[in-house]
Amino acid sequence: DFDGTIIDSESVLYESWRLVYRTFGIELDIDQWAKQIRPVKPHASAYNYLCSRIHLPQQHEILSMQKRIDEELILHCCLREGIKELLDICNTQLKIPVTIVTSSAMHRIGPILNRLCIASFINYFVTSESVREKKPDPSCFIYALEQVRVQPADAFAIEDSPQGIAAAKNAGITTMAYPNPVTALMDLTKADITIGNGFEAVAYIESGHKPCYFKKNG
Repeated sequence: DFDGTIIDSESVLYESWRLVYRTFGIELDIDQWAKQIRPVKPHASAYNYLCSRIHLPQQHEILSMQKRIDEELILHCCLREGIKELLDICNTQLKIPVTIVTSSAMHRIGPILNRLCIASFINYFVTSESVREKKPDPSCFIYALEQVRVQPADAFAIEDSPQGIAAAKNAGITTMAYPNPVTALMDLTKADITIGNGFEAVAYIESGHKPCYFKKNG
């Protein structure tokens, strides 16, 4: 996954909408965001909830305001803890391909990967341009497996959200939950394991809890 897993763009998304709400004198609680607004079409849900509280300008004006704030905040996003080390180990030691499976577009994630100096670690991409359906539909992960040419049992996924976990699990892939401050408030219990950082993912793999693909190539 990319958003919320490689970088904490989930917190950025919440913060951008929190600042929009504050512009109109309304406080947006993170618990309310995570459980009521974020799970389904967050931009439409955030706008509609704000409309229920006050009279607002046209939707496109509010969404443009949120987008400007989000783009500014995302420039300050860093890699989440242990992610670069995990990518490096996958590339240099385990010699396994890494695929980013995201609902974002390539033109959005590409510049971020370059800025964070990790683009060279990624072997394949599945983006919003690759498949029609978004997570929790498993088609994105099925397509990723086809690209890498491995079976579901020979792969693992790292996801931060219920939708991403469901997509990976429904594709038959062992899945780690790596929650961020927003998705930690959601139900991630369908994941096979929950990790607190990328280092724990490395330890999990190296301890022998790994798909047979790693056993063959590690």
